[in-house]
Amino acid sequence: MDKYRDELAKFLSEPENLEVIWELYDLFPTKEDLRRKLLFSLAPEFLQGLRESLKKKFIEGNHLDFDISYAPDDEYPWVVITKETWDYFKIAFEFGIPENDSYYGIPRDIETYPFLKRNIAIEEKADTSFIEFKGYKRSEGWLYYWIIKDFTGLNQLQELLHGNRDRIIEEYSNMLFDFATENETRIDELEKFAKSLDKEKR
Repeated sequence: MDKYRDELAKFLSEPENLEVIWELYDLFPTKEDLRRKLLFSLAPEFLQGLRESLKKKFIEGNHLDFDISYAPDDEYPWVVITKETWDYFKIAFEFGIPENDSYYGIPRDIETYPFLKRNIAIEEKADTSFIEFKGYKRSEGWLYYWIIKDFTGLNQLQELLHGNRDRIIEEYSNMLFDFATENETRIDELEKFAKSLDKEKR
């Protein structure tokens, strides 16, 4: 390790290299800054590949009532699986760039329907329906979500590079396709329940 550090220091002290390193340090003063910038740069192409893979699977499986979209965002870009009849809930895979992780689950549309936020009746109804769900987390915006991967290390970020990501895209698209088709009917029922609560509030 000492020899490696000595060689690295020698390399960095070369005039042409030092200037580049200095500019990089101005842009990314900490490892965290660099990590977030890398994840921000790698996420869009990965998510677009995931969307295309999912579209193909739903068409081949003759599940033509599903719509798959990609929503870019500086901090929380995601791929969304929904249906024309789903107003309150959807299925999504999201990168949390500030947290350096990725997760999937069932978000609730609290911006359009604020009553969904921490709604005890809906959560109890969902927990009765999705009784086999284990190890999930819950927040104001997500009825259920599971963290898939923590992108805090070099090895994890390398999985998003062009030569590596096809395998991960296939793995995640299979997971999301199965999750959507297995839980479609239960989300349909939860939509009906949320709609009845919504009508009562109006």
